[in-house]
Amino acid sequence: MEQTRPTISKIVFLSIVLHFFAYNVYGCALYQNVLVPNTITADFLLDSGEIPSNQNATPVKIAKDSLSALKTRAFIRMQQGELDEAANAIESYIKGSSSFAILEQEEVLELSDTPQFKALYDNYYPELNLWVIFYFYSGLIGIFIAVIINLRRNTDLGTKLLIGSFVLLHSLFILHISLYLSKYSFMIPHSLYMTACFSFLYGPLLYFYFRKISEDYKLKSRDLLHLIPSIVLFVYIFPFYTLTAEEKLHLMFNRDESLQPITATIVILKVISLSVYGYLVYKTYQKNKNSFQSPNSKRHIWQKSLVVLNS
Repeated sequence: MEQTRPTISKIVFLSIVLHFFAYNVYGCALYQNVLVPNTITADFLLDSGEIPSNQNATPVKIAKDSLSALKTRAFIRMQQGELDEAANAIESYIKGSSSFAILEQEEVLELSDTPQFKALYDNYYPELNLWVIFYFYSGLIGIFIAVIINLRRNTDLGTKLLIGSFVLLHSLFILHISLYLSKYSFMIPHSLYMTACFSFLYGPLLYFYFRKISEDYKLKSRDLLHLIPSIVLFVYIFPFYTLTAEEKLHLMFNRDESLQPITATIVILKVISLSVYGYLVYKTYQKNKNSFQSPNSKRHIWQKSLVVLNS
């Protein structure tokens, strides 16, 4: 058992590094899908002749006949070689129907290499690449490691739960990243925001884990106050979790520029949370670093590695 401890520590450290890398590269994009009705701007329908000119001032909900007309318009434009118009119509159809099935039709697939249609496939059509596979397997390995950590004997229960929960939550985050990058999230609509409610838990979990291993800290009831930001965030996004699969698909296929400041605020607050708890970890390390008998001990190196990562 003692021989496995350094190995597990290294894997945990690698998992933490992967989490911060994933968040910095792709995490912000996870909050870009926001709640908007199943609509398309009237300007496009006016241009296509689907609504009279006296209705062009307000958004219009797409009916089935309008969707059919959009699809017909797209195929006519493709036959005429007007690929920009065709791509715009297909994108509007995808957003209105909340389905990318049109991209699987032979006539559309034949144009998938053109710049106009390549953008459609990049944005909406599921795909697998090395990054997706890397994140997917990293997430699975992280879940396995979290289980192993919590099954270990002769280890403090609180310590296991803290670091095990951290690894588990960020592993779910990594899996969410892989779904988002591959666009397979369109096939699993209930994955929408599945890890967003954990955004403010990473810092407290790592901070109290560090205190446990550095000064044998005993958790107190007042420490529950650190959960307040997570509770507030959960209440804020809970309405999204109550939506049906169809409504969540509408979220994924439609985006509203006006709500981006709100979603950006959530991302900024997460960064602030990680920074604050990173500073608290550093202060704890500074206070206890003289207690090590050897600066080269595995315990000291492990704690120093966590401090460097959070600084």
